[in-house]
Parts: sequence; C-alpha cells; structure tokens
Amino acid sequence: MIRFLMQTLLIATATAWAPPPDAVRLEVLLEKTIFQVDVIALDLWLGPTSVAQVRRLCATPEEAAADAGRASRDSLAAIIASSRDARVRVVFQRDVSLDRFLDGVITDMRRAQGAGLLGAEGFQHVASGLPVWLAPLRAEGLHEGDRFLYRIAGDTLRTRVERAGGAVVIDQTDVGVEHRRALLGSLVAPGGGFTDQLLDQLPRRVCAP
Repeated sequence: MIRFLMQTLLIATATAWAPPPDAVRLEVLLEKTIFQVDVIALDLWLGPTSVAQVRRLCATPEEAAADAGRASRDSLAAIIASSRDARVRVVFQRDVSLDRFLDGVITDMRRAQGAGLLGAEGFQHVASGLPVWLAPLRAEGLHEGDRFLYRIAGDTLRTRVERAGGAVVIDQTDVGVEHRRALLGSLVAPGGGFTDQLLDQLPRRVCAP
C-alpha cells in the first residue's frame, strides 16, 4: 500500500511539472548571466495560446514579407511576459550565494518594469517578498545542480526549489498576475542575460518552415 501511494505521488508530481501540451521549448545556456553565475541552463516552455499569438505575429503582412526570425522583438517579449501557461526550469552549474542571486533577479525585474512588462506595484511586492520566500536558501546558498522549477497556470505561479540530490527546499504557490509577470518579464527584459537568445529562438521554433 505504501509503495502504491508513493508511486501515485511521484506520478502526480511529474504530471504537475510536465510541459503544457503542444508547448514550444526554448533553451539557453549562459556563461555570463544577470545572476553573476558562470553558467546557468534555462529551459522555457510556452503553451499553445502563446504559440498561437507568435504565429499570428509572424503571419502579419509586414512580418510575412520578412524572415521569420525578425518578428517584432517587443511584441515577442510581450507575448512571453503575458503567458498564462508556461514552465521554466533554471539549473545552476556553479555555486552562488543567495544575495548575489537576488541582486541579479531584482535587477532584471527592474528592467522589466522599465520596459512596461511589469507594473510598479507588482515590482515592489515581488522584490520585497523574494528575500522572505527564498530565506530557506540563505544558509547554504545555491550549488551546482540545484534547480528552480516554475509552473504558471493562469495567474497562479508555483515555485519549487530542489537541491542537486533531489531534496525539496521550497514548494510555494503564489496567486496574482504580478508573480508570473515578474518571472517571465525578467527573462525577456531589454538588457537581460536571457533576452536575446530567447527572442531569437522563439520565432524560429514557431514560425520557421
């Protein structure tokens, strides 16, 4: 019975973090990032609604006449930042302190606010909350192989932080548009470490023949 319950729990957990059906996956590996970590691996999955928006963007007359990879970067960033069905995985390849990680996250959130991808009140709420929400990581910091998993469904953001060995340190659910916009907007804010690669990949993955 215990074994059955454990298997059921594992299946339910895997399903909760599975990418959306028909999702498009974007992958970025950085050696110099906004988080001041030597290497970070990022995976972003966008659900079918966002994918359809990108296809419509590519199909507009001005975009159809151009290469698929030249779709408006501002419009692509807005589609990602407003996604209501997405998954994000961040895997650390080097050790970093929590303070350095937070400095990088808040810097990109500020960039997102400046670009209109995140409201001022949303920025203040998330920026002030992050040190509290991530406090369980302060003593040990972040290490090679540690990972952040994010699941966005509507205006609900679930955050799960796992150590390299599989131990779950944080499993938190937040409701409110500001949470998903803070996460996704920071990934595509002008000047951010992930922005160029994500915005270059997206139209190629969705619109290229």
